[in-house]
Amino acid sequence: MKAPPLPAHWCFDAAEVGEPTWATSSKPVAPGRVADEFTASGGHLESAEFQELRVGSDVVTVDTSAGPLSAKLVIGADGAKSAVRQSVGLTADIADFNETAIVATVATERPHEKTAWQRFMRTGTLAFLPLADGTSSIVWSADNALATGLIAMPAAQFEAELNRASDHARGTNTTRQ
Repeated sequence: MKAPPLPAHWCFDAAEVGEPTWATSSKPVAPGRVADEFTASGGHLESAEFQELRVGSDVVTVDTSAGPLSAKLVIGADGAKSAVRQSVGLTADIADFNETAIVATVATERPHEKTAWQRFMRTGTLAFLPLADGTSSIVWSADNALATGLIAMPAAQFEAELNRASDHARGTNTTRQ
């Protein structure tokens, strides 16, 4: 059976599934600032070495060099070779797609109207993700050869390439970081 043709464009509307938004984007922040915000909102940081994680029916126990900790939820955000993931027997299939993701904050000539924009190209994918302050975060996943050249460019040349790659969909773009 032949697959139906793909639409010329796709429109994802969170309202169609009864949700106010699909996702929220925020500017990247330094890990220290995340820790400060976490503790300011009542969180507690424990400086200890992870040893093992045990999942019970209603509690998760994390054994550390400072002793055990218990919680209802543990988030393993410890990198690609996650000891948390390995401790509970989860596996991950890892593949090198020969791409590098370039992330930056850009000001666009036209407002983003709280809408993400994405373009799929032979050399990778370019996404504009709306931020609350009116700027956009870009994620430009380009093949390694192109990405190496883009990263090495002076800002003005990078902006010219970004404008070309985006086909000026949001007008002229200028990088903020």
